[in-house]
Amino acid sequence: MLSKHPIRHLIPACLLLLLIFIVYLWTLHHPINLELIQAKKEELQSLANKTPFTFTCIFLGVYIVSVILVIPDSSLLSLAAGIVYPLPIAFAIVCFAETVGATLFFLIIRYTIQPHKLQQSLMGFLPVIKKYHQNPASYLLFFRFSHILPFWLINLLAASLKTGIKTYIWTAFLGVAPFAFLFVKAGQDFSKSLDGTFSFHEILNTQTKLLLLALALFALVPILIRKIWKRY
Repeated sequence: MLSKHPIRHLIPACLLLLLIFIVYLWTLHHPINLELIQAKKEELQSLANKTPFTFTCIFLGVYIVSVILVIPDSSLLSLAAGIVYPLPIAFAIVCFAETVGATLFFLIIRYTIQPHKLQQSLMGFLPVIKKYHQNPASYLLFFRFSHILPFWLINLLAASLKTGIKTYIWTAFLGVAPFAFLFVKAGQDFSKSLDGTFSFHEILNTQTKLLLLALALFALVPILIRKIWKRY
């Protein structure tokens, strides 16, 4: 049954777009960068030590909101987590925040777009959509690991193509894990780098990119196995 109030479905996305625009304008005048994180490093560590529970709740809230609002500087929060927390805790916090933020973004878009209506208007792409629905986990993991598309666009496409919520959540968590580890580990290295020589190029070097590409290709193995199985 089609909704009698189609405009109501647009409200969450309109509010989301408005907030994204406001935050974008704000970050133009108050940019978050490596220099700022390094300058606030001791202050962040002090707050985390004095009020660990409160600080962690605020940090999680800020991180989740940054993912929902597609803030480019949200990756720097992973770096900050590595500076403030031990590696296992920082890794868990980043993966959790990324997954929750991405899932909330996914639900907002899904409610707004109403995938069953969208797919009806994309009948020309039905073969592609059908292939995606046969192996949604493989395709989602491939795009996340390979980083061919930005995460927010993957979230948007997943919501538009009526991906199952359970499949989306576990692939989102697993898909961000390698990047979470890389940035958290880099944050720990950055906290020890007092000479300002740290660079993001050190995180995604050639060796790391090849490893991520291998993971992305491995995610497509189930599709290959299914095709071979059908032939025999």
